Amino acid sequence: MRKNFLSLIITLLISAELIAQNISNVSEEESKQIKLVNINFNTDNKINNNKILNDNTPPITNILPISPWQTQDFDITFYDSDAESGIQKAYYQVIEYDGIDWGANAKRGFLGDNFDAPSINNRWNIITGNWTQQNGYLTHTDSTVYKSYINTYLNQELSNRYLYEFEIRILGNNKTDKRFGFYFFSSDSLLENGGNGYFIWFRLETNKLEFYKVTNDTFTKTYEVSCTINLNQWYNIKVIHDRIAGKIWVYVGNILKGAWQDPQPYATGGKYISLRTGSCAAQFNQIKAYRSRYDNATYTIGVGNDITKDLRYESINDSTVAGKIKSIVQDNADNLSNIAVCDVYVDYTPPISPSYVWDGIDYDLDTISTYPITTKWGQAQDPNSGIHHYEVCLGRYPGDNSIINWTNVGLNNNFAFNPPNLTFDSIYYISVKTINNAGLNTITSSDGFVFTNPFPIIIDFSASDTLLPLSNATVHFFQLCQNVNSYIWDFGDGIGSLEPNPIHTYTAPGYYTVKLIGCNMQNECDSLIKTNFIHVYDNVGIYNYDQQKVYIYPNPAKNIINIISEQDIKEILLCDIQGHVVISTTNSNSLDVTNISNGIYQCIVKIDNKIITKLVIIDK
Repeated sequence: MRKNFLSLIITLLISAELIAQNISNVSEEESKQIKLVNINFNTDNKINNNKILNDNTPPITNILPISPWQTQDFDITFYDSDAESGIQKAYYQVIEYDGIDWGANAKRGFLGDNFDAPSINNRWNIITGNWTQQNGYLTHTDSTVYKSYINTYLNQELSNRYLYEFEIRILGNNKTDKRFGFYFFSSDSLLENGGNGYFIWFRLETNKLEFYKVTNDTFTKTYEVSCTINLNQWYNIKVIHDRIAGKIWVYVGNILKGAWQDPQPYATGGKYISLRTGSCAAQFNQIKAYRSRYDNATYTIGVGNDITKDLRYESINDSTVAGKIKSIVQDNADNLSNIAVCDVYVDYTPPISPSYVWDGIDYDLDTISTYPITTKWGQAQDPNSGIHHYEVCLGRYPGDNSIINWTNVGLNNNFAFNPPNLTFDSIYYISVKTINNAGLNTITSSDGFVFTNPFPIIIDFSASDTLLPLSNATVHFFQLCQNVNSYIWDFGDGIGSLEPNPIHTYTAPGYYTVKLIGCNMQNECDSLIKTNFIHVYDNVGIYNYDQQKVYIYPNPAKNIINIISEQDIKEILLCDIQGHVVISTTNSNSLDVTNISNGIYQCIVKIDNKIITKLVIIDK
């Protein structure tokens, strides 16, 4: 309704040919009264940049919220509005904190310095004067210096308009010849007046604000307006420069003090800005540079350790911002909005991985045979956003989660898995994912473990005698297996047995290889082969057998074992099935086993340089 009524009024005024002359210079004495001008409507029904209203209401700008942490380039959306004359131009700035000092990427057309660091940042070049930085101020201390200045590089060719802002306080007791200025869009940093460019100059003694254009390092005053600056008082100065249209606006405390338009502007060459004082001591509290943008638009902010990025530094901890995005808008009545600020936390580096991941809770295990599967890992580090949580998984290779999926365990650094049935003798890996508050992660894996059977099949067997005459070739076989409940014997002569401890009689002389297969309840099997384990010799025919014969009796025995040999016995040893000697004697033909426990033992008889081995049973 308001827009329709306004359009009607404008149409009537145009019809009546009530036209006022448009001017390029505006001073603070000129009130923002209605100026009737030729009005052209754009295709989107927006009015061109001509003041048509007595608009004293500043525009509004906002920055839509963003996610808490930024890890890469991200979009920022600006929302701008003005209910009166409409938005003329919008501006934005990106500043960054390197952990010591606030600044900005000058190659990206931004400038920011709060002068908080212990000393002047090396971005600044002191040309003349006595400049220091302390207590949050950049200070020129010597009021006897007629002209002092300090400058810095700033790319001012990336946007059509730039908005410069600084705060200043002139110190002293009188205004005599005291002055300060700001040079911008200068082409040279070493020439006294910056080569080609512009500057504004505040003269306290005469209460004037002066506009200058510099050509080939020679300056010319182009315009001046009245402007009062008091001593020992802080002032916020804003300068807007349109490098295409050539117009310059100067604000003091957001109040427009004057504007001038260059009919032949410099569109290129803007590389430096400079703070200047004359015959005065001065303090600067901050300086900022904004670039123009489209209103109500979304822009991409570059993030990363690269000169082409807007935000090059990460947050130094999880509570310190890495940068700020600011917005300010100017309406068609040249009112300025307040500054909207959006804090940005940046972390583009994944967390530092734990120094170890153990298969096990107390130390790193190479084999695990029981549930649960436990793990422990070292503390991860993240100096920027901090550690948010850990996740763990179990798989067949590092980083694989095919057995147990990623599980959030908070900030604990140990965990216990209860996976489904694992395959015996297979290798598995535990992996830990460290996730920081920015959502970045690293994965660290253990060196792997072999999952073994907690009750492994062990196959072994023995025989009552391994050297037998054909006339008495009966052998009592004994299984010495563990975790086995079924047996398959092969005696090597085509005959077998399913009994645990079978008795078998050989019917022909020769060497016999014996094989035993043992299986558990899960039908998992293993086997053992003893090659040429049984030797049956022919003591009836013409078979020539070694005359060294040894006979042991009784077997089984209770108290005494007797050994008969055709040659002298040097030593007798009785060993258990693990090979440990339990009793021995020398130069004797008997062995006292009264104190020996029941079981199967190996009797070793040493004769000359030979050893005869036979199994004996102690059964009391």
